[in-house]
Amino acid sequence: MKVFFYSALADEIGDRLQKIIETVAPQGKVVVSRTTGSLTRTLCQPVDGPAITVLRAGSRDELLEILSIRRLLRDVRIILILPDQEDETVAMGHRLGPRLLTYADGDFADVFAVLGRMISRGKQQ
Repeated sequence: MKVFFYSALADEIGDRLQKIIETVAPQGKVVVSRTTGSLTRTLCQPVDGPAITVLRAGSRDELLEILSIRRLLRDVRIILILPDQEDETVAMGHRLGPRLLTYADGDFADVFAVLGRMISRGKQQ
């Protein structure tokens, strides 16, 4: 099972998320994208089996960029990390149909738990 991780910001939050993902995901199965163009290219490649995408939007504008490629995310399980808890931002995030929607100011224990379950279930299929 592939895990795609998108975070344009290479900062402390992005580093923490990447470490969590690499801890839970099978070795060599994590693909990191730092631009929406790179994410688009990654999502256009054929994938053997189910895939999970962890998306971290650093701003509302970045979330709009992600929404512009949502047709590519249609068949992918999504974990979405939003930059804030504003009603408009949350409503935009829900348009992606994430399995988990959380916020950048959290501890990401929920990301660890949900990603682990998703990977475990993916191995059973």
